[in-house]
Amino acid sequence: MIDSIFLQQEGDDTLVDAQYAGPKAALRPLYDALAQAAQGLGKDVEIMPRSSQVTFSRTRSFAVVRAATRDRIDLALKLAGAKATARLVANPRMPGTSDSRAPRATFSDRNRQ
Repeated sequence: MIDSIFLQQEGDDTLVDAQYAGPKAALRPLYDALAQAAQGLGKDVEIMPRSSQVTFSRTRSFAVVRAATRDRIDLALKLAGAKATARLVANPRMPGTSDSRAPRATFSDRNRQ
């Protein structure tokens, strides 16, 4: 029963395809890897595409993925108590949520790691 609640909806692929079309198409493999990693956390992980982002959640959202530019994906993570670093910065899109951080990585960063 629970599995049927979280089945991917028909329009979800269309929303993700639109986010990673045109100049952002090269970012699709990176998104796919993030979605696969999120699904690997357990059967209770829900992947919820919207028009401009994809939210990963369990009972609550724990990550948001956005194709920010043609060569950068923003991954906002809720990490309670995490300290900011050069690549893990406070997330300005979630004011009032001090435990949210957004690591920044470009497509070229991914290829180096």
